[in-house]
Amino acid sequence: TSLLFEQAMADFFFESGHIVSNTPVYIRTDDVADKAEIKRALIESLLGSMELLVRVQIIYNPEKAKNPKAMVLDGISEIKWTAYSVKNGKLLSSGSDKPGYIDEKNNNENGIYNFGSSVASKISSGLRNTK
Repeated sequence: TSLLFEQAMADFFFESGHIVSNTPVYIRTDDVADKAEIKRALIESLLGSMELLVRVQIIYNPEKAKNPKAMVLDGISEIKWTAYSVKNGKLLSSGSDKPGYIDEKNNNENGIYNFGSSVASKISSGLRNTK
């Protein structure tokens, strides 16, 4: 599910003419480790000549998923994102989104991909408003 969501986001930004990377990927354990990972990612992004770092958190709720072992949209509880300037580490924008209405037609790989694209569009809009 995570890989498909990431692919949807990368496709959206790439098709919009941006160079993107989906690294690093990590599992959040606590606030201290999380802040250290963000700092490390900012440094790596600066070394890679990136302009922005967008951190996306996928929050799962496997108890709600009809089939938690399958790639299904209803296993995702919420998506949160924060965008930082790599140059100075300043927070540029943030937001969150939830999958919304889920039925049998979108509770699949296609639904995950479409949701990922929708989130990427919202992130992109938020970044346009910061310039």
